[in-house]
Amino acid sequence: MEQSQTVEQLFEQGRAAHTSGDFSKAEQILSEVLSLDPSFVRAYVGRGLTRTQLSDSPGAIEDFTQAIQRNPDIANAYYHRGFARADLGDNQGAIEDYTQFIKLKPDFARTYFARACARGELGDKQGAIEDYTQAIQLNPEDADAYVNRGASRADLGDRQGAIEDYAQAVYLKPDFEVAYYNRGNSHDELGNEQGAIEDYTQAIKLKSDFVEAYRNRGLTYARSGNEQRAIEDFTQAIYLKPEDASTYYNRGLAHSELDDKQRALEDYQVAKEIYLSEGRMADYQDVLDRLEELESS
Repeated sequence: MEQSQTVEQLFEQGRAAHTSGDFSKAEQILSEVLSLDPSFVRAYVGRGLTRTQLSDSPGAIEDFTQAIQRNPDIANAYYHRGFARADLGDNQGAIEDYTQFIKLKPDFARTYFARACARGELGDKQGAIEDYTQAIQLNPEDADAYVNRGASRADLGDRQGAIEDYAQAVYLKPDFEVAYYNRGNSHDELGNEQGAIEDYTQAIKLKSDFVEAYRNRGLTYARSGNEQRAIEDFTQAIYLKPEDASTYYNRGLAHSELDDKQRALEDYQVAKEIYLSEGRMADYQDVLDRLEELESS
């Protein structure tokens, strides 16, 4: 009885260390608990959580597995092992763990969300949509689930469905810049250039260093014939990400459309050097053709 009390007291000390953020101390204490009582299931789960915080996913998986072997109905061990497996790129293993957790606790929205993410990583977009839908049914206020379902719908070509999901996301979370950006992409793919520009603009207002939003708004401006605004956006994107060859290339195209041969040549030259350094030979050849065409004109 005395040893049992000591083990329980040590366990509580380990939990307290974890709660306070001293994860190394928590791991040390919980390891001591398990050396005294190797059958202490909660200590395996606790140390697994601590090892997760220490970025030791393999160690965490080992601990959660030990807990499951001793108590196959301990739902949280499946849930957290799923996250650790996903962290290591084992999305199929993660899906299996999330599925087992759902069997034990079918009403926890975040598990459907997590399984949807893993399914999406494996290319199962329809399965991801089904899980995001279940997550939304359980938690209709989850803006992230709407955004992710929208992205999966867009991947399957359902741009209108994606737009509806992004709209719901920004309704729930008006400062959600990614939702505006994604909706801008879907508007652009449907040919709604004005709607795309408005959404990219809102995304930029919310996140002033949103490189992709500047770049895509620039591309939309260029397609709509507003090369000057396109150049301004490409210039800002280059300021934020000067190593992006494609943005120099696209700015070169816009300068060329405005018959600014010198600036177009300068941008193509930079794009050429970056493409070559990155080994992107098809793009390198394309910009060489542009340079040759421009220099001979």
